[in-house]
Amino acid sequence: MYPIETTSSSSSPISKLSSDILWEIFTMNADMYHPLEYDLDSNESLVHQSALDTTLTTSRVCESWRNLLLGSSSIWGRMLQLERLRALGKEGREEILRRTGDAPLSILGYVVDSTEFGRGFLSLLLRDEWSRIRKLHIRLKVSDESLLSFSNTCLPPAPSLESFNIRFEYDDAFATVENRPGVNAGDLFSGDVPVLEEFAMTSPPFTLNLQAPWMIHLRVLKLTGQEINIVEIMTTIKQMYRLEHLSVTRFRDHPHFETPVPESIALPHLTHLELNGRLRPVTLLALAIKPAVYCMLGLDALIRSHTDLTDANDLMQVLTRYGESYFSRAKVSSLDININTYMFVIKVLRLSDHSPVIPSSEFATLHTFHVRLLLPSPLFEDNSILISPFLMHDVSTVRNLYLRLDSFDTAADFIHIDSIFRSFSAVQILETDFMGFKYLTKSGSLLPDLRTLEIKWYTLEDKFQECFWTFYTNRKNLRLSVPNLDFGKDPTSDLRFLDAAEGLKIIWEEGGVKKEYVCGSGDERKLALGAASRLVQSR
Repeated sequence: MYPIETTSSSSSPISKLSSDILWEIFTMNADMYHPLEYDLDSNESLVHQSALDTTLTTSRVCESWRNLLLGSSSIWGRMLQLERLRALGKEGREEILRRTGDAPLSILGYVVDSTEFGRGFLSLLLRDEWSRIRKLHIRLKVSDESLLSFSNTCLPPAPSLESFNIRFEYDDAFATVENRPGVNAGDLFSGDVPVLEEFAMTSPPFTLNLQAPWMIHLRVLKLTGQEINIVEIMTTIKQMYRLEHLSVTRFRDHPHFETPVPESIALPHLTHLELNGRLRPVTLLALAIKPAVYCMLGLDALIRSHTDLTDANDLMQVLTRYGESYFSRAKVSSLDININTYMFVIKVLRLSDHSPVIPSSEFATLHTFHVRLLLPSPLFEDNSILISPFLMHDVSTVRNLYLRLDSFDTAADFIHIDSIFRSFSAVQILETDFMGFKYLTKSGSLLPDLRTLEIKWYTLEDKFQECFWTFYTNRKNLRLSVPNLDFGKDPTSDLRFLDAAEGLKIIWEEGGVKKEYVCGSGDERKLALGAASRLVQSR
């Protein structure tokens, strides 16, 4: 293909690009999903300039670029961002839609169905152009009057639809499922949606029929804010060989459901599994699935006050199996751990540059491994046992550890805490509370590479002083470096006693300004932080 002529200087490198290369560039610029322009979950715009804005600007650079773009209907069809279309006005929207020709359409954004834009432009667009919609990702606020109308819009066959992600909002009077008129999801798309790969729905008006034949071909299934029957979801996903991302956030009670055979549901491509709900259905579903190696698990479970031993054992099996699959391969560099009587959290915050990269869907929200358990009453005599499955693997790549142990205060509480410190021997930055620091003082040999200790606690100064000198003396005796102490934002503590630890660097933030002091520098008054500083000055 010959280079196209532009109005710019013939010596300009861009003037020598062929139209096919320019077309590729323009197509990349017209992608409103990479980077994502609008997040349905948070209802936030994520970019300053949309793909539509960029393309409109590009079309005004010169005649040849404009002609190329006007002749490329597929580019215009890729970027129907509702917020930008609303801002263009009626004539602008009609012009953009005209430029899409017969190309497939991608629609993204938020709309209130009762507004003129919702009732007029979007409603007509879905009705008249339904057969060529490729991606429909919208957050839709609906009333009782418009709900059934929108539901009916989704009933005809959808021959071009590849990705369907709808998040519903309701008027207060129709906030409960019982008040929502609906249709059966088996009737969606009249069962004729041959290329659909991604289906996500939040708080739908539909009574979802998980046996709809089109579901077995999905790569992504995300069901949020609706009660799901665990028997039905297990029956369905057994046939979903291509499934890569599964998210279920609410389960219907099924008291007589028998424990499934572990790993009886083979999903060899599943790399993202998000489950949220009561302990029993969440653990049973996770237990039944045999995912791809290195599957990212996001498990949020509420544990009832009366949980039997079987549920606890099932939970430990899930943590052990998924922990082994993930942590034996991932190179984790930052980890968050929160253990107390009523909560257990472990969350991967960041992976190292050497970790395998797992491709995900455009709207797959889970990017790292996490487990979060809410415990109205203790599940075990010592909840710190929940960390043990994750410490069976090499975690020497962890450099940043965020550790909270706020309700541990007796020797018996620390049975498994010792394993935490010894396993994370390469940690260089530790952020912890007073109980974490108190345990660290038990042995100066723990965390030998520690460079910075961030303490999120400011009130128990007498206890801190005692623990600090024990910690300081132990490190010195073992010839280990004493880490910098970071007291975070706007602390209010009198830390002048630290001035005796010559060479120790103290770090804190005051009024948004980062400050430092090297102990033994001769100005101990600087260690009276916040309100304590005003007290010292008044004496």
